[in-house]
Amino acid sequence: MELPDGVTVTLAQYERLMNALTRVCPLGVEINTFGIRRDHVDLDADGTAEPLRPAVARTFRTFQQRRHRGVYDQL
Repeated sequence: MELPDGVTVTLAQYERLMNALTRVCPLGVEINTFGIRRDHVDLDADGTAEPLRPAVARTFRTFQQRRHRGVYDQL
């Protein structure tokens, strides 16, 4: 997976992207995000991408969908 040259994403956007890929990617299929991690994540919001450190690149926060009371009672 690759982004166009010059495009940067914030750490929060990177984590959302990783969460989306985790949800839509079938088990056993690998998506190579090395290029994004190396060239497109802007960690300090200065407009310049910095490569993610290995410890950060392997992990990301999982986002949970909020459940609203009573919404799922009718399903």
